[in-house]
Amino acid sequence: MIEFALQDKEEKSFRKFEKKHSKCSYQDAIGGKTAITFIPTGIGEVVVVKCQSCNKEENITDFSTW
Repeated sequence: MIEFALQDKEEKSFRKFEKKHSKCSYQDAIGGKTAITFIPTGIGEVVVVKCQSCNKEENITDFSTW
């Protein structure tokens, strides 16, 4: 089983991103307005968040953990 988790800095960046996009309207059956994508690499995982409403993306990877 593979498990992905946000580091502390990444979680803070994620919460900041969510707050910034709280006014974006998005209608979904399960309420998945913000998508988190984990991209495994040989030295760590790249973490990208995306607002499904306005399609803005932000790389929130904490490179200090690499």
